[in-house]
Amino acid sequence: MTLRPGALFGLPEGVPDPVFHVVALRWTLLLLALVWAAAVARGKGLAVLGAGLLFAVVASGFWVLALGRPYGLLVDPAATRAAGEASVVSASASRAETFLAGEAAPWTPPVVLAAWGVPASALILFPTLLPPLFLAGVGVLVYAAYPDRGQAPLAASLWLAFSTGDLETLRGMGILPGLWTHPWSALAVLGLALLALVPVPLRWRVPMVGAAGLLVLRAPMVGEPSLRLGLAPSCLLLTFDQAMWLPLALWGLWRGAWVVARVLVPVGAAVVLAAVAWPAVDAWAGHALYRLGLILAACGPVDFVIRRAGQSLATVPSLSRYADARRLGFAVLVAAFAPGSFLAWWNPVKLDPVAEASVHPLASRIAVAMEWIRRSTPRDAVFLAPPAYGPDVAVLAGRRVLRAPLLGEARDEVRRQRVEQRVLAGLPSSKRDRYNLRYVFMPPGGFPDQGSLGPEDLERRPGFVLRYAADEFRIYELTP
Repeated sequence: MTLRPGALFGLPEGVPDPVFHVVALRWTLLLLALVWAAAVARGKGLAVLGAGLLFAVVASGFWVLALGRPYGLLVDPAATRAAGEASVVSASASRAETFLAGEAAPWTPPVVLAAWGVPASALILFPTLLPPLFLAGVGVLVYAAYPDRGQAPLAASLWLAFSTGDLETLRGMGILPGLWTHPWSALAVLGLALLALVPVPLRWRVPMVGAAGLLVLRAPMVGEPSLRLGLAPSCLLLTFDQAMWLPLALWGLWRGAWVVARVLVPVGAAVVLAAVAWPAVDAWAGHALYRLGLILAACGPVDFVIRRAGQSLATVPSLSRYADARRLGFAVLVAAFAPGSFLAWWNPVKLDPVAEASVHPLASRIAVAMEWIRRSTPRDAVFLAPPAYGPDVAVLAGRRVLRAPLLGEARDEVRRQRVEQRVLAGLPSSKRDRYNLRYVFMPPGGFPDQGSLGPEDLERRPGFVLRYAADEFRIYELTP
């Protein structure tokens, strides 16, 4: 499987570099902001949207391509568990069991989609690729559906440049950073935005609202963390953290904002507050709807402000040739504030330890061994591997394992430990067949839980047949 995001676009490993290429990114974004402002000054609506999309995609896509592996893979337990479930179900073509042999697979979106035939690599990479896709998708929807066509480029631009702020990010609720950890909730938010912004037939609207609501209101069901804020932090998130967008939005709502904004603001706020009492509710998704509603509600007041600013700037001799005050004020807004936005200065490697660890690519030695397993062993085979390597076998090889305590313990964990001890000791175990255990994966460090057990110990015992040996990795097949 190709799991390095940059490899999808033919980029060599280490390009872009999250340290050495950041300066070039900042200058590129400054140039793109000026191009965006020039497009605004020319007054071409689609050109404004295109320049804004380019700015947002480059700003967020750089960090996607800088990752050496999918976000959190073999680093974050939740992301690795979801990847392991998708990989095993896809490889075995059966959702009867999860990555732990004998344990039923949960009804999560990755499991269901893998059972339907969606490639595991696509499901594993989807959350990592989401930031530019989500920002661009909502921006296009806003531009296409905004009722005042004169304000449509402004509404889309405000979303593309200012969808995420500093304060809510520090509180753990930033929209852009949260897309990696809430991919399915983000998909639900995108679906709800589609329903709110675009006329959809009733026969599609009802099931879409139901599915999106299920993802948002039952976040743990999809394997995503539900960050629970207290009442005071939630109130601060809805007020102080929104900075200037809250007063601008209140002004717009008082003036009679678009009905979509009047729906999204209270619905998003209600979801955030509901998460205080019910941990299953995803407060991040509620905040995403709330922030989108605020930006849409603030569009009218921002348009008024940039008109007045444009009229004042038109008195400057060098700017007097711009007859349209709105375009002039809008261009100045983009040129002055887009380069300093959170999007332009986002650096997940410094803000997020999981993103920092995800910069390092997967070890080629282990990848080669896992590819041999995927290619040369039955798809329903179960492996015995040390705790540190159980996730590798599940995710990269697509094979079930007896134990993977780093990702979660089975209900019969004690029994599995006894089976492991007896198998490695070369003793007969009637419970081995219960789990369809057929292979032992022996890394260079052996099994730390079993003392100094190494390859030389297994090879002296009956019932272990060596099937693979490379780079100090050994794979043994268990024989009767």
